[in-house]
Amino acid sequence: MTRRLALLSLVLPLVACDKTSEPESTAPETVDAAGASGTGEPGSPDVPWEEKNHQQRMEFMGLVVYPSMKEAFAGFDGARFAEFKCQTCHGDDAKEVNYHMPNAVTPLSKSDPVGDGNGIDPAITKFMLETVVPTMQEHLKGDEVDCHSCHLEG
Repeated sequence: MTRRLALLSLVLPLVACDKTSEPESTAPETVDAAGASGTGEPGSPDVPWEEKNHQQRMEFMGLVVYPSMKEAFAGFDGARFAEFKCQTCHGDDAKEVNYHMPNAVTPLSKSDPVGDGNGIDPAITKFMLETVVPTMQEHLKGDEVDCHSCHLEG
């Protein structure tokens, strides 16, 4: 028995270090709408937004953005946003427009979107400017995010 344990203690590290049986990349192969292939975990924050294909964007939104925004909105006003869902930001026609942004959720003027927002609800405007916009900029890795990233010009 002692001899078997000694042998296992010598063999197990060698088996654990044997990389010849593992593929070079465990990331799945993905194909974008143009047919170009690339690697990267679907939904990975390491793939910049503009380089994500549709599947990666949907998974990233579901795995990263949705939970983050749901928590932020619940922290802002849990009662008001108890039913937080994709349509909260993407509009009731989200599926029909393929989740395209901006959408028709509270259009804001081009010249003074913050003033428009303050005229509607100063507290949520402050929350959008101080929490939602910077969080989305962080999630989208530097993509410019402003009021009209989500709100149509009204």
